[in-house]
Amino acid sequence: MEDNLRCAREHPDLVLIAQEARRGICCLALCGAGDAQLQALSALGAFCVYQSGENAALLYEQGKGDWSVERLCAELEAAGLQAGLSGPFALAASARGCMLKAQLALETGLAVAPGRTIYPMGEFGEAALIRAAQKALEEQGFIPEDFLDEALLRMMREDQERKTHYLPSLDA
Repeated sequence: MEDNLRCAREHPDLVLIAQEARRGICCLALCGAGDAQLQALSALGAFCVYQSGENAALLYEQGKGDWSVERLCAELEAAGLQAGLSGPFALAASARGCMLKAQLALETGLAVAPGRTIYPMGEFGEAALIRAAQKALEEQGFIPEDFLDEALLRMMREDQERKTHYLPSLDA
């Protein structure tokens, strides 16, 4: 834990720059964790713990320590926390930005599948990409209907006006 305390003030990207030899890096991002909860999660083998306000990130290396997705999930569940999980990244050099990816997985997961404990980026990456594109387009003044085929737009209006479910049926 001494090493964790030493790097607790450093952003994960800075820690990774100094530890290029690490392999299979995963980042766990969570919000609202207390010191005792972070201590318990880091005891599973995190080589870095970073906290900034309500946000926290822990870096794990595959094959090192006692961590696994199942163990992290059990610890998070016991603490009543939810987290996003990035990676794994083959090399520390390719893991830079892993905290942002894990936070994006958490944010997206909470929006599209609330109630889960852990949201792996591999599972929520596509939804994150769609949400990011939608947000960027909305910031430029576009709305989803700008990209719909006229037939789908009519179907959407029909669903809204008559309380039918044609569009969700088509999607399914």
